[in-house]
Amino acid sequence: TNKDGTITRAEVTAGLEAQFKAADTNADGKLDALEFQKYNDARKAERKARIEAWRAKRQAEGGDTRERPPHDRQGRNFDPMKNMDWDRDGFISPDEFASRTRAQAMRADRDGDGNIQVADLQKKRERGGRHGPGAPATTEPAPQ
Repeated sequence: TNKDGTITRAEVTAGLEAQFKAADTNADGKLDALEFQKYNDARKAERKARIEAWRAKRQAEGGDTRERPPHDRQGRNFDPMKNMDWDRDGFISPDEFASRTRAQAMRADRDGDGNIQVADLQKKRERGGRHGPGAPATTEPAPQ
């Protein structure tokens, strides 16, 4: 948020709290099914807009627009409300809302200092994670 090139745990938490607060339209501290549906629909619309922008750029570059963008995951056939409502009380608490995203974000912190830096994200790409190119960026020959 402060544009210093490092994402801190506090920045991750603040971002998730802001998302939850925006989704909690009646400000009762939990998301009911309707609030969550509105939040999820908005996320889907944003995702669709990103995909369309990617396809338009790809078309302008002369690329194949039929393939899926690298950041697009296959659709899942499950109820996201049930998936996030871990205690099955019919509501999503702030902890339920943020826990997976917070865990994913902090897994990117490769050196364990509580901050995600560009180098942490590049290490994942170099190792060939699902978002990386697939080959390590080393010049060492492979063992024979």
